[in-house]
Amino acid sequence: MPVKQHGLGLTKYKDRIGFMATQTQDNQEIEQAIERLSQKMRTVSDAMELARTPVKKTAANQNKAKGGKTRKLSLGKFFKYILILSLFAGLSYMLASLVSVYMEKLKNGQSQTSEPPVTTAPLPGQPAPKSAPDSVPENTPANVPENTPENTPADTAETAQAPFTPIIGDTNLTPVAPPAAPAAPAMADFALKGANYQMVDTELGRALDIFITVINRGNASGRPRLFEIELINKDNKQLMAWPMAVAGEEVAGDSEKIYKTRLLEPPADFHNIRVSMQK
Repeated sequence: MPVKQHGLGLTKYKDRIGFMATQTQDNQEIEQAIERLSQKMRTVSDAMELARTPVKKTAANQNKAKGGKTRKLSLGKFFKYILILSLFAGLSYMLASLVSVYMEKLKNGQSQTSEPPVTTAPLPGQPAPKSAPDSVPENTPANVPENTPENTPADTAETAQAPFTPIIGDTNLTPVAPPAAPAAPAMADFALKGANYQMVDTELGRALDIFITVINRGNASGRPRLFEIELINKDNKQLMAWPMAVAGEEVAGDSEKIYKTRLLEPPADFHNIRVSMQK
C-alpha cells in the first residue's frame, strides 16, 4: 500500500510540472506578442513625431537653392545685356541712315550748283549772238561801231530785221458784254420812324393812345413782327411794359404806316413812352 501511494504522488508531481511548463510557454508567447505590439506602437509614435516636427534644411539643400537663384540672376542679366545691345544697334542704324540721307542731299545740292549754264542755239534765220569780250581796252577800235550804213551790204540790212514781228490782220472782233449779275431778291426792310402818345377820356375811364410810325425801305411788302412798349416815369424808370403783335395789312415797299394801340387806366406817375421793334 505505501508503494502504491508513492507512485500516485509521482504522477501528480509530473502532471503539475507539465502544467507549469505549458503555462510558461503560453506566458512567453504572450510576452512576445506584447513586445511586438509595443514595437509597432513605438514605430507609429516615432512616425507621428517626425510628421509633426518640420524638416530642417540641410546645407546641401541650401546650396542647391542658392545655386538656382544665382542661375536665375545670371539669366536675367544676360537677357538685359542682349536688350541693351539690340537697342544700341537700332539707334546706331537710325543715326547712320540719317547721316547718309543728309550726305546725299548735300551732294545733290552741290551737283545742282556746279551744273554749267545752259546755252540756247539760235533759231533758223536768226544771226548767232556774239559773245561780248571780258574786257575791252579804251584805245581799241571795238568802241567804234563796225557796221555803219555806208559799209553794210544789202544782205545784212535784210537780216537785221526783228525776228519776231507780230502780224495783225483785219478781223471782225466784236466785244462781248459780260453776263449781267442776278438781281437781288425782293425783301422788306423796316425801320422805326417815331412813336407818339395821347391821353384821352373814354366811357371806361382815362386811356392812353399810342401811335407808332414804321417805314418800309425795301422793295417788297411785309410787316414787322413785334413791338415792345414801355411806360417810364420822370426818373426814366420803367413802370410797365408789354409786347404788341403786329397784324393787319402789309406795308408796301418804299412806304410807311402808322400802328395804333390803347391802354386803359395808365399809371398815375406815367411821364413818357419807349418803343422798340423786332423785324
